[in-house]
Parts: sequence; structure tokens; C-alpha cells
Amino acid sequence: MGVAVFLMCAVPAQAQWFVSVNPGVKMGWVLGSGEGPFFGVEISISALNTDHLNSDAGAGAGLVLSTYRFKDKTIVHVGVEGMWYATGIEVGPTFVSTRDGRSQTGVSVEGFFGALLFAHVGRTIMPESEGWWHAGFYAKAPIALRGSYSEFAD
Repeated sequence: MGVAVFLMCAVPAQAQWFVSVNPGVKMGWVLGSGEGPFFGVEISISALNTDHLNSDAGAGAGLVLSTYRFKDKTIVHVGVEGMWYATGIEVGPTFVSTRDGRSQTGVSVEGFFGALLFAHVGRTIMPESEGWWHAGFYAKAPIALRGSYSEFAD
């Protein structure tokens, strides 16, 4: 909640900002050796400049926390995201633990496209082992903290 308060206070007062908490579900397929489905949850807090959505800006930023299961692994990812209209990129550390108690830390980079329902593709890099590519979809339900949905249509 402190992050949400920070985002609401840090944005310039003269600009119009849409700040939201975005809970959702994430699903997809891990590609390559050991491939298979994954499923999890994600929540983000984002601020999107709505002053210029109908001209040349539409930029935003946010923080992301996701966790998902893939075979015997539990993956937790913390990231920062940058957005421009309906496209964006996210990067940050990824923590992996297995049922037998092993753990690793790496980094993930993910590109996404959409609104409410997003397509994503990403790469997780693990220094101690082979990383993986993943692709899929996630659905989010934005909850407005500042601004309103109608600012997008103005």
C-alpha cells in the first residue's frame, strides 16, 4: 500500500494520472527442454499518464509481483515495468525454489501487449542452470486509486 501512496504523491499535480492496483491470473507454456504449462497470479501497481493518450505520449510505469508454478518449481518474480499505450516491458529478479529444497536466483525480462487480457513472452536467466523462455496470457482487473477509466476516452 505504501507503494500506491508513493505513486499517487510522486506524479506531478498538473498532469492527469491514472493510478491503479491490477490483480490478475497468469498462464502459459514454458518452451524448450522440460517444457510444459504454468499457472499463477500477478499483481501490479501502475501509473499511466492520461494527458497525452490521444496525441503522442501515453507512457506509464509500475511495480509487479508474480508467483507461478511450473512442474516442481515455485517461481516468484519482482519487477519494474514501463508501458507505452498497450505495449510494455518488465524486468527484475526471479527466485526459484523446488520441492526438494533447492533454490536459485536469476533475472526475468518480459514483453507484453494488451489491455485487461495481455499476451506475454519472456526469458528467465538462471546463472547456475539453464534458463527458459515462456509465453502465454494474463488477465488483470484494474482497481482505480487515482483518476478514472473515463480519462482514457477523453
